[in-house]
Amino acid sequence: MLLHLKSKDIDKQKWDTCILQSINSLPYALSWYLDIVHPNWEAIIYKDYEIVMPLPVKYKMGIPYLTIPKYIQQLGLFYSSIPEQSIVDTFLTYLEKAWYIKKPYHFNYHNRIFLPNYALRTNLVLTMKEEYAVLKTKMQYRARYTIRKALSANTVEIIVTDDYQAIISIFQQSKHGEDIQYWNKESYNLLLELLNTYNKYFVVESYTAYNKDKEPISGIILLHYYDRIILIFTGTNIEGREQKAMPLLIHHVLQKYASSNKIIDFEGSNDANLALFWKQFGVVEQNYPVQ
Repeated sequence: MLLHLKSKDIDKQKWDTCILQSINSLPYALSWYLDIVHPNWEAIIYKDYEIVMPLPVKYKMGIPYLTIPKYIQQLGLFYSSIPEQSIVDTFLTYLEKAWYIKKPYHFNYHNRIFLPNYALRTNLVLTMKEEYAVLKTKMQYRARYTIRKALSANTVEIIVTDDYQAIISIFQQSKHGEDIQYWNKESYNLLLELLNTYNKYFVVESYTAYNKDKEPISGIILLHYYDRIILIFTGTNIEGREQKAMPLLIHHVLQKYASSNKIIDFEGSNDANLALFWKQFGVVEQNYPVQ
């Protein structure tokens, strides 16, 4: 009933068809996305790719363990119709027995219906059903005040750009200490490869905020995936924070996609300060379970 396959043995066409047709489809689970961020991924597959579950596996002294690759937030089970709990339990039992070194595994938000007792990680989204004037009323006062003040100052210009490296450079300016070890050259090269490949299948949209001297001070990169727009990467340097460039960038995006019925996915944060920053824009939680 269940197949456990390595990436090289997976029928990628059937796999991607399953992901694309899933009611809980997310780009993180597409084969080419996984091939970039974690080339040696594996998977559990039910019947003829009716339900699939990607596994970012590593090995330590021959013993497998699950990891969380950069630029992937949620994985879990993907399906075109809601499966029976017994089928999901078969996946979970296999997962429990297969991995001897226990590491966290991120399921997707839709899997919560099967995993009511699992711990949750924060994800924040904003559904763009209403016009911007209505969305603005749902923001916290400090967000409205910050945006109004920054617009009035007129010291920041926002430009559409595909210069991902400029946004990465802004991000690098704000990193220090342990962050430098986590965000290394390999991480940035991986992001550039991912963005360039993603653009072949879907849309990557990026905006950069410039100061009066035409220097980049803040930027955001968005992945479009059907009705979902994922905020995959952001960067703001000291001047960008002083000029309130990030609130202006978010203001720009929300204005553009108001009344579109799209979902802006901020990818959330378990960093309390960052979560508070996003929540001021009226986002709501769409949390996902972790094992």
